[in-house]
Amino acid sequence: MSQRSFVLFAVLLIAADLLGQARVIRVGLLRDKTVQKAVVMTHRGVYDVFTDGERKAQVTSHDGLKVEVGNGRLICRTLSSTYTARERIEFRSRQANSAFRMRSMDHRMAERAYEGGLEVTLENGALRLVNVVPLEEYVAGVVQSEAGRHHHLEYYKLQAVSCRTYALSNQRKHLDQGFEVCDRVHCQVYHGRNHTDTIAQAVLETRNMVMVDADIR
Repeated sequence: MSQRSFVLFAVLLIAADLLGQARVIRVGLLRDKTVQKAVVMTHRGVYDVFTDGERKAQVTSHDGLKVEVGNGRLICRTLSSTYTARERIEFRSRQANSAFRMRSMDHRMAERAYEGGLEVTLENGALRLVNVVPLEEYVAGVVQSEAGRHHHLEYYKLQAVSCRTYALSNQRKHLDQGFEVCDRVHCQVYHGRNHTDTIAQAVLETRNMVMVDADIR
């Protein structure tokens, strides 16, 4: 095998950036657990709740809802109403930089906060939870989850490029399951949104950069 020399290559995603369209990625959440009940709350911003494509409710800051499986359907409960869906429930953000919090009611676990939106469908009698998140926010979350919070900027920049490269190279890995990558070590560990300023800076300074080999592969 010939020796490969890796370079930073900022060609992917630039066209979308010029059009003002952030690349999003679909991430399967809590894939090591069987979840039948989950609580979802806004962390920042305003969200609309859709059931099977129809808008049903609006959820504002620190409001929430419960999503569960019942009689082969999805059930969504707010403080004032209950909605059912045959296929999907969506938690769609109204503006950029929105975030939500979520936890499984079936397991002892701390809630996690995520950027972007949430899509819920049925999978073998349980909830399939998919975070629809801007790629760069996902990269920041992966860097924090895998590298921790106490490193230098240059280290985080290398990690950001590596994480972004993996995500784009493996975006078809779970397509048959309704998402692109999962949140486990099987893909890249992703425990939610980033909270570290240095990581955010590293992701911003390496935006659109990926690693390619000498043959631009």
